[in-house]
Amino acid sequence: MSDGLASKAGTYALVCGVPGHEAAGMWDVLKVTRAGKASLSFAGSGTTRTKRYTYKTTDGKTVKLDFPVYVRDHFVTQRIFNGFAYFDEYCFRCHGTDAVGGVYAPDLRTALNSSVTREQFISISLAGIPSGGMPAWSKVFSRDDMESIYEYVQARAVNVLPVGRPNSG
Repeated sequence: MSDGLASKAGTYALVCGVPGHEAAGMWDVLKVTRAGKASLSFAGSGTTRTKRYTYKTTDGKTVKLDFPVYVRDHFVTQRIFNGFAYFDEYCFRCHGTDAVGGVYAPDLRTALNSSVTREQFISISLAGIPSGGMPAWSKVFSRDDMESIYEYVQARAVNVLPVGRPNSG
């Protein structure tokens, strides 16, 4: 590339050079065709989630999620239960029990309901925000572990999952 223009067709990784950011998913893929057209896909988007799951919220509304919450009745998936267990052991101290916000950190449900995407949540959680007091969790959690925490918090954010310890089957 020169002057911001792609001079050669190909697939390019755009990687953040800050230590730990690449491992935390802070990279994108730029594809340039021979005709000069470009497309950008975000890290982790290769695992596109196409299946949608429909649930009733605790207040009777209908929501669609791109991951399953329940396996039957009121029994959550193992992934949701794992997310709860990780959150309950590591995250609640700052973000509050049941992800409702705490003394030191914000209500994650509000963040997910406003504009924080799955990828942003995972990247921030793994890389941390040193200036904001958020530790990097990449040495404790894998990306898959962090995805389970995201799904637990998202299920709480849209009121599909009530407060308390979920039932696991």
